[in-house]
Formats: sequence, structure tokens, C-alpha cells
Amino acid sequence: MTKLLLHYNRIRTISKPVFFHCNLKWLRPLCILGILLLSNSILGQQVDTWFTADRAVNAAPTPSGQFQLFTPPAPADGTSVTTWYDFIDGTPQDAVQHPAPGNYSQPYPLGFEHSFGSPAYLNPIGSIPRLPTLRRNDMNFNPSIEFDGSGDGQALHFRSSTREEITVFIVFHARGMGNSAETQRLLFGGDIDSYHSSTTNLSIGVSDGNRFSIGRTWTPWSDFESGNIDLQGLPTIGVLVRQVDTNPFLEDEVLRTQVNGLPDINIIKNFPDVERDLYLFNRLGKHFNSNDSNRNLTGNIAEILLADGPLDANSIQRVESYLAIKYGITLNNTGQLGSTVGNQGYTYLAADGTTIWQPDPIYIYDIAGLGRDRFEDIDGGDNSTSYDDLKLRYNLHQRIAQSENTGAVVTMSMDNNFATDNLDQSRPIVDNTTANSTSVTTTSTLHNYLLWGNDHGDINQSLIELPTDYSARIGREWRIQKTVSPGGVDPITNVSVRVDLSGSDILNNGNCGNLILLIDTDGDGNFLTGTLTEILATSIDASQNAYFDNVNFEHLDVFTVAIVDNEPPKASNPLTLTVCGAPPLPDPSVVTDEADNCAVDTVTHIGDTSDGLTNPETITRTYRITDIYGNYTDVEQTIYIYLQPDIDAIPNQEACESYALPPITGTLSGNEAYYDLPGGPLGGGTMYSEGDIITSNITLYIYDETGGVAPVCTDEESFTITITDQPDAGTDANINICEGTLLTDADLFAQLGGTPDAGGNWSPAFNGAGAYTYTVTATAPCTTDATATVTVTEQPRPDNPADVEACDSYILPALTNGNYFTGAAGTGTALFEGDPITNLGDNTIFVYSPANGTCPAAENSFVVTITGFDISTNVENETCWQSEDGVVHVNVFNTNLPLTVQLDSMPSELFNQNSFSFENLAAGNHKLTVIDQNDCQSETNFEILAGGPNLDASVEPIYLCDSGLPSNTIAVTLSDPSISNALLYALDSTNPNDFVMTPDFEVISPGDHSLSILHTNGCLLEIPFSINQIEPLKLSLANVYVNEIAANVSGGFPPYTYYFEDNPGSPSNTFTIDRSGTFQVRVVDNNGCETTETITMTLIEISVPNFFTPNNDGQNDYWRPRNMEWFPDVQTYIFDRYGRKIKIMGTMDQGWDGYYESKPLPSGDYWYIIKLNDGSDREFVGHFTLYR
Repeated sequence: MTKLLLHYNRIRTISKPVFFHCNLKWLRPLCILGILLLSNSILGQQVDTWFTADRAVNAAPTPSGQFQLFTPPAPADGTSVTTWYDFIDGTPQDAVQHPAPGNYSQPYPLGFEHSFGSPAYLNPIGSIPRLPTLRRNDMNFNPSIEFDGSGDGQALHFRSSTREEITVFIVFHARGMGNSAETQRLLFGGDIDSYHSSTTNLSIGVSDGNRFSIGRTWTPWSDFESGNIDLQGLPTIGVLVRQVDTNPFLEDEVLRTQVNGLPDINIIKNFPDVERDLYLFNRLGKHFNSNDSNRNLTGNIAEILLADGPLDANSIQRVESYLAIKYGITLNNTGQLGSTVGNQGYTYLAADGTTIWQPDPIYIYDIAGLGRDRFEDIDGGDNSTSYDDLKLRYNLHQRIAQSENTGAVVTMSMDNNFATDNLDQSRPIVDNTTANSTSVTTTSTLHNYLLWGNDHGDINQSLIELPTDYSARIGREWRIQKTVSPGGVDPITNVSVRVDLSGSDILNNGNCGNLILLIDTDGDGNFLTGTLTEILATSIDASQNAYFDNVNFEHLDVFTVAIVDNEPPKASNPLTLTVCGAPPLPDPSVVTDEADNCAVDTVTHIGDTSDGLTNPETITRTYRITDIYGNYTDVEQTIYIYLQPDIDAIPNQEACESYALPPITGTLSGNEAYYDLPGGPLGGGTMYSEGDIITSNITLYIYDETGGVAPVCTDEESFTITITDQPDAGTDANINICEGTLLTDADLFAQLGGTPDAGGNWSPAFNGAGAYTYTVTATAPCTTDATATVTVTEQPRPDNPADVEACDSYILPALTNGNYFTGAAGTGTALFEGDPITNLGDNTIFVYSPANGTCPAAENSFVVTITGFDISTNVENETCWQSEDGVVHVNVFNTNLPLTVQLDSMPSELFNQNSFSFENLAAGNHKLTVIDQNDCQSETNFEILAGGPNLDASVEPIYLCDSGLPSNTIAVTLSDPSISNALLYALDSTNPNDFVMTPDFEVISPGDHSLSILHTNGCLLEIPFSINQIEPLKLSLANVYVNEIAANVSGGFPPYTYYFEDNPGSPSNTFTIDRSGTFQVRVVDNNGCETTETITMTLIEISVPNFFTPNNDGQNDYWRPRNMEWFPDVQTYIFDRYGRKIKIMGTMDQGWDGYYESKPLPSGDYWYIIKLNDGSDREFVGHFTLYR
């Protein structure tokens, strides 16, 4: 836990005295309010803590008090930061590494002194963070401190002297996480383990959605306010202003934030103790109690300025302008971030309040600048104190700059060195003195600025507003705003400008012509009017950065980048072509030696000219070579065209047995023929003619040529002829076998006649008797398969069924082989599949197959034994509805005893006789199963019919209120209303003398009962029901709390409705009185039963004494409102005439003795606010007099 012993009394960091004279008592409340409201605006503020990463990192500021110096400079990039020194001299408030746990009990380190006891060090439960890292060139060539949030994270912490009303500026870039005071990624402050009774805790961080957010925690409260603007992880200037006690009668806090100039959070909180001072210690990068890396900052902090008190809007605007120029951030004051929509109305101010960037309606994007400036402390006029002074203390010296916005392409430097950062001391300084020489160490507060912004025009080439003699310019323009203190400060001159053209097409084809920085000097932003200044590019590097040196800008100059190229390209005539038939399509690639001082953009075909002759025809073809700026040169190519033979192609051929050669077609010369080798007559092959028969595989060539220009004008086509033979499967055959004989495919093939081809397929696979087909599949282009069939005749063996036994009959199943007979060797009666065998006893059945060819006759036999019995039933139905007195009489014939009998799902019974009965059966269908000694089973179904009418009914208790007392009756609903006239009813009785015509029974005693229903046919049904015990409605009234009646009710039927005096009914059972007297309360339950009671009470009020005399004489030594003991939550606040809260009293407080902080207060009037906190929202406000 974070442990620090604090005194219980409230401790404020700085008291700013303000005096008013309010002698008239009726003016005093207004004076108190005015004092509190005006005190924030008339007191001076000063930057009390200043961390800046460009100096005093790991080395203390030297020499002391020299804020204008940038010493000591930041260490090398990648250095671990052990101490980030506060650049403001005075009370040390340096940010240091958190001590190791072993040092928690050691003496205070310098700057961490306090008066709250020991231990001196914090002792957090959070893991010990690592050290952050310095990055030399992070934002606009300036350094920052990098925090890695992984694992235990990285952090520094310091003890702040500014803890009441504050203004905080933080320059950072980071992604957010979390949505509470404890889980947001921490920039400044940090959540702790235990909240101390005298302080509150502040956390400034980046939450979900990358929002600049505020967390506040203290005993026992917690509050979190998320910003509304997605910072997108980009460089950000975050501002927080905290004010407290703006209302003299409330404990309040006002929090306002803005990011990059945009107003964001603006809230006022009235939580108890919210106005307390902030916690002594602040973390940068990690909460004190964090063990979760997601709560740690992963990002960079470049600068923190912590001001004592709420700065006014103009002071905030000056500091934001300073930070924006230093870190290349575009400010905006409405809508969205300036990095997205540009600066739509934010005026940048110098340290003395001079406007240095006036919002421009066109050039609103990527504002950046060079400059030097220093804030001059403003004396408030009171020489005895510095509380009324304004000391913002910052100073700026930006010697190289580029906007941090994505897409910003312009960088300016005081020299042509763009490789090093802004801390490079070799770079020329910006002058801010009126002396003849410049100085790095000057204490001058004069300023010197050169700022620029652009219109977000297209970065690619454009012809818009293109002056004469220029080939193209980029579409984007930049405006200069140049501001210099009067009196001799040397303006910024001879700057070097770097323009990143990697995203532009102006250099896509090389360094074209001359690249120019074009400056419109008349201030109207129109490059077609006024005087233009040209700056020739010094160089263009491999990354397409263009450099312009010794550039001098004036206020409101507008500049862009242009290019000049008027030289035509060069090229030679392409080679002459000789072709056949038709000229080739135009091909610009035949122009192979085009060249230019810049880059050739296109080679295009202009046209062809013919001499009109044939064989050959001469074509003159013209090509035009054009560079990217429209300069061009024409070249010519000569083409000779001869007639071209064109043979129609013949596709590859596949034929069955043979192929006849077709006629040759196409545009022919008469020399066409077939050859079996390429090259025509000179190829050495055999010539073939139309109609020749081809009977084997061959490749043939069709050749033709134009006489006199061979081999230029020839044509040759080829195709392949593939000859396939017709298959032969032989001739059909027959074979006889006996059952069980196995044959192979080779056995079947041997039976075929003729000369069958080997390698065919048999179908189906051999399986006894049947026809088996041999197929030789045809090969394309032959389409007919060859087939032959071998027929196999088989003599089968008869089936051999097993002996069977059945209870009543047996059905003969199907046979695979053989036929049924009652006699041997196929004698007796023939039987068939499905015939029943019903003769009791043994029956012998024969299965016989006759002889076939060489196969002899065969026979098998089996025995069928038939056993069985019959069942008869006689039914007696129910006598009354649901009487369940049905009977069934059973007789079983032709069976073997004993019998196992089951009725429905009842347990089985064993009978040693053929006749038996079942009684007391309910109406419905029943199933009877009988199994004899031989396990033969038989089933039969029978039905018992319902007897008499349906007497069933539902009985529902009905609860009533009779003369204010509970009562009851029952409601009876018959299942068959049609029989109601034939029914009688009795309560808890079956005595015929107790039955009545209707079931109108009332005031039935609590407990279990039955309703008997009797039909005129004598049938009776009893239906059980229950009556609940209902207590009478009872009301009692009590006075538990001051001036309050509490009604307590029991019995009856909830819910209850309460009536107090003449007020409308309400479900609430408590009532507040406003007078003394006797009061009546009436309660009504859900059934209408009601009762009334009265109570007599005396009203108790707070009584406030109007004076006291704390002189220890035993009389009126304490001031205390009377009757406070009756109000357990009462709180009394006492204020002096300045609105200072000097006493808070509760119920058990003895009273105020006239002392504040152990000192007696003078005679005079004092004000009080009494809050009863009893739910009535009543408060008492007034004053009383202290006499001494």
C-alpha cells in the first residue's frame, strides 16, 4: 500500500489573501460569494514546475536561474533517464526514479521533504517501474522522454508544491486504454493504494479511444471524465485547468481541458471534499498501484509545465502557441483537430501577446515555423509579494522545423543541414536582440518568427495558375507569416527549404529540366499576377527531396514548386521492314533510341502513307516522340509488303482402319502439296496428293510459296493422322457345370470361338450358372466395342432348412434352390412359399431338386412341430362414473398348465386352472397376455365401458371481507354442467341427510375439507380441498424517527394502501408531520378490509441561538443549534466574513468555542448553514454574533 502519515486537519498549499469590507449585514453573503469568485481572477499565477526534454535531463540546470539558456543540453539518443530536472529554480521538484524497496525507510531525498511524519518514501504495492529513455529527435526535431509500458512499465515521480488550483500543459503522443481513473494510461499524477483524508488524487491520462481524460479519487469517492476527441496517437498539447471553491456555500471543483487548442472537458463537481489539495506525489508513465501493463503509458512525453493557479485564456493561448511551434502541432479552436481540418480560427501569440499567425481562410494546414522568443515576467504591482505576478517563464529557439502532420512535406532550417536535430549548436541562431551582433545567451524577450501553412492542394503536377515559360507546378501552395519585434531585431533570412516530392509525379521520370521554388511576392497568392521570385533547386536526393538554399521570405509571401522544360526529345528512324500480306500493327517500341533532357512521356503512331503499288507495296509509317511537357519529334519507318500464301489449317485426324487425304484450301499460289517432312520440295520428304489413303500413323505438312521471294512469303501447316484398328472379341459359346464347380476368366476365354483379342473384360464376375460377356473396348476413333458371350448351365443343390416349432401355425419361407413336397423324391403334395403348416404335432417337409444333365437329383428334409391354445373373455362394465368396479372372466383352451397371465402393466400371476377372473377394473381398453408351460404366448384385448354420469368438478376457495372481517366461500365448476339438476351436495359428509341442492357453503373453518357430490342414480364422488387461515387486519402506529409516523400492519390480504389524514392513498407506511396534534392513519387491504388508528405527536424543530460569549464563564461558552440530537445526520457549517469554512458540526458535537486552528477569532458576525439530511431537503441559513 502507498503509506504516508498525514495530519488529519485540512492542509492547503498556498493561501492568497484578499480583503473586502462588508459592514452591512445584508451584503455579507454577497461579499462572501464575490470574494471567492474574484479571487481566482485577480491573483497572479506562475509556472512552478517545468520539465522539458531538450535540457536538464540527468544533469541539473546550470547556471541557476538562467531560463533563457538551453543548458545543460539533452544527452545522447537512447540514454536511460534517471532524473528529469525541474528547470524552475527554488524548491526542487525533480522527477526521479522510484526508490528500490530496500530504501523505503531511508531519509528524505532532496525535494521530497514534508511535515507528515515517516516513512519518507512512498511504499506502493505496484511493481517497481524501469527507467524511461531519451529520444533526441522525436517531435519536430526536438527530444522527448519515451515510456515503454510493457511488463513493469517505466516511470519517474516527483513531489509537487503546486497542489490546489493548477494549470497543467503536457506535450505527448500515445495510444489510450482503460475507462476509469485507475485504468487509463497515465501521463501525470497516478492512482494510489490508500486515499488520504486530507488530499485528493489526480490522474491525467489517455483512455479508450485515445482521449485526453481526467481521473479523480479520494476517500470515499471516485470520478472519471473521458475526453471527447480521438487524438489518434498523434503529437498533442493537453491542457488541464483546476479551480476549487468557486461557490462559497459548496464544496466544488471545476475542471476544464483542451487538446491542441480545442475545448474538451468542462465540468463542475460538488462531491464532499472534492476541493481538497492534490496528493503530494505525481508519477509520469505509471500509476503508483499498477501491476497491469495495460495501465502503463506506452508513448512519449516531451514537455510539462505546471502552473500555480488557473491561467487566464490569453496566457493559455500564449503557452499553446509556444508549444505548437516547438513541436510542429497545428492548433485549432473549433470542430476537429487541426491535424485533420486545419486551423480554422486559432490565433497564434508570441510571448508578449503579439499575433504571430493570423488565421487564414485558405492556408490552414500543417502550420510550422522557425523562431525565437522568451516570456517576460509580468509584475502584478505588489512589491511585497510575487503572488500577483504572471511568470510563464518559457523560452523558444526553433532553428529547424517541419509540421508533425501526416502529409506535411516542407522543412525549413537556418542552414542547409537537415540531418541533425534542433539541439545542434552548430546551426545558426535566430536573432532576438537589437544589438549589431547575435547572441545565444541573450536574456532578451523580443521575438522573431517565420511561420508557414498550406492549402492542402494536390501535390502532383498542375497547370492551374501556371506562369508563362513554366512547364508545370505542383498544386499545393504555402503562405508565409513573418513577425519580428520592432527596434532592430534582424528578421530570419537565408533559410534552406527542403520539399519532399516523393509523393508527387513532378519527378516521376527523372530530374526534368530545372526545378524552381516559385515565390509570389505581392501577397495575393496568384502566380499569374505581380512579381515572382525564382529559387533554383540546389539538389535533389535519392529520396526525391528537393533542396533550395539562401531563400528569403517576406510576410504574406506565397510559394510553390515549379519546373521549366522547352527542349524537344531526340530519336532516329526505325529499321526498314520487309513483310508478306499486310503491314504489322504499329509498335512504338521500334523507336529504340529516344532521349531527352527530361523524360519521354509517350511514343505514339501518327499515321501510314502507301505508294499504291503491289508486290511490293511501300508504306511510310510515322511515329511521334513526346516528353512530359509536350515537346515532340517525328521519325519515319519504311515497310515493303509482298503477297502472302495462306493455307487453311487441317486439324489433327483420328481414323478407324484408314483416312483419305482431303483437298488443300486457302489463298494458294498453285504450288501447294502434302509432304511427310517439313520444308516443301526442298525438305526431302515424300509428296502426297488429294485422295491418297493413309493406313498408318503419320505427320503430314501442307506447303505453299510465292515464287521469287522464298523463303519470305511461304506458308506451311502440319497435322497428325492416327489410325486405330477395330477390336475382335471372338464368337459365342456354351458350357454345362454342376453346383460348386469354379471357373476362371481363362476357363471362360478358352470356350470362345474365332480369334479374340486378349486383354478384354468379363462381366459379371463368375458366380455359377448364367451368361458371361467378354468385351474388347474400342479405341477412338473406332466407336464399336467387340463382344462375345459364354452361357454356363449349372445344376444347383436343394436348400436344407432346420427343424422348427410353432405355437399355432408355421408359414413356409422362400427357397433359393429346390421345391417343397410332402413325400420323398418329389412325391406327395407339392407345397409353396407362404403355405401355412397348421396340423398339431410333427409334420415332415421335403426339399427336392431333380437331376440335370450329368448332375444327379438331390433332396433334404426338416420337421415342423405345431403347438397352441385359444382365449375367450366375458366383460362386466363399471356401475358408476369412476367407480372402477369392472370385471373380466377368462377361459383358455388347448393349453398346458400352469399359465402365466399379465393384465396391462400389472404384475404377472400364475394360474393352475383354465378359467379365472380380474375385478375392480377401471373403464378403458385393457390388454391380456397368457403364456403356457411351453412358453407359447397369446394376447387378447377387451374394453370396460364407463358407468353412470361424469360427477367430476373443480372446487376453488373464495376469500372475502364481511363487515371488516375475513370470510370465505367456495366456487364449484362441474365437468359436465348438463347433469347439475340431478345432483346434491354435502360438506365433509356422505350422510344422505346432509346433502343440499346447491354448494353455497360459507364461513368454512380453516383446514382440509371434502365436497361430496351425489347423483340421483346413487353414484357418489368426494373432492378434497383446503381453506387457509386468514388473520384479521391489525394496525399499529409508532414514532421511531423525529417528526415521523411509522404504520405497521399485519393480517388481511397484502398489498396494503395507507391513508394519512385527508391525503390520497399511498403504498408508503411512513408519514412526516408539520405540526403538533393527533393524527389518523387508515389502512385498506387487497380485499377491501380496513382499520383505523390515531397517534398524538409533538413537532420538534431546530432552534438557533443568535449569539454566544466564549469567555469560559460557564455561560454561553459554546455556540450550538438546539435539538440537534433529534436529527442523527444533521451537519452545521460555520463561515467567517471572508467565506472561509471554519467549523463543521455533527449531532454529537459539543459546539463551537470560537477558535480556528487553535487561535481565537475576533468578535463579529459569523454565518451558518444547517443541513438536516433527514429526507426533507430542509436547510437553515443565517448568522449569529460572537462577543468577547
